[in-house]
Amino acid sequence: HDIALDGAGDVYLTGFSQSSWGSPVRGYSGSADAFVAKVSGDTGILQWHTFLGGGNYDYGDGIAVKNGNVFITGESLSSWGQPIRPLSGAGDAFVARIAGSSGMLQWHIFLGGSGYDGGTDIAVDNGGNVYLAGWSDASWGSPRRGYQGSTDAFAARLLIRTLTVIANRTTAVPITSSPSGYGGTTGYTKGAANGRAITLTAPATKGSARFDGWSGCDATNQAARTCTVTMSADKAVTANYKGGQPGVLMLLLDE
Repeated sequence: HDIALDGAGDVYLTGFSQSSWGSPVRGYSGSADAFVAKVSGDTGILQWHTFLGGGNYDYGDGIAVKNGNVFITGESLSSWGQPIRPLSGAGDAFVARIAGSSGMLQWHIFLGGSGYDGGTDIAVDNGGNVYLAGWSDASWGSPRRGYQGSTDAFAARLLIRTLTVIANRTTAVPITSSPSGYGGTTGYTKGAANGRAITLTAPATKGSARFDGWSGCDATNQAARTCTVTMSADKAVTANYKGGQPGVLMLLLDE
């Protein structure tokens, strides 16, 4: 359905598939899934591909590449994964961000009301704002201009912030959060509104290692083992432990 290039001339495309193929990063879910693929611009060799969708029909319709990330919009008739905003109706528009180097899904969000909604085109600016256009057959959210009836075009802007949390342990370190819902362990991706303050708490011990402080935070409390960040920009923080074998835990939080 759509195609884009990065600065190195590699090719990214999106569409839909009604069966699995190859060795996808994320497996096929059934009926029809949106797919994203990266192909070498020099050789035409497939670098990676991934499926996006649930048990019903899902379609990829628009694609953009910015700063090493791939942004997809389309339509989903079923929920899948851990979305920032849940599926609201019979079918919703979706936006997903995928790492251009690996094809790993970093986050996704559903946009829509009680009926059917679809995203048809997408763009990203230098400030990280995501813009999409599509259609809706019911009102949703708090629009600047209200729904007029039947089927309306819509335009939307999303500002996404990314928080990377690293813990130097070989085993997953359970991070909790306030407000709730932003904690997790290895590979978590959560939504956070631009400007939202989030406090992360690390466990006192992990195996034979003890907590030794956070780094990269806006504010810390050593006694409480907390790290507070305000998502006004992309940020990276580290939960440090002493003793035992080092490893990596990555946790991505976005709007």
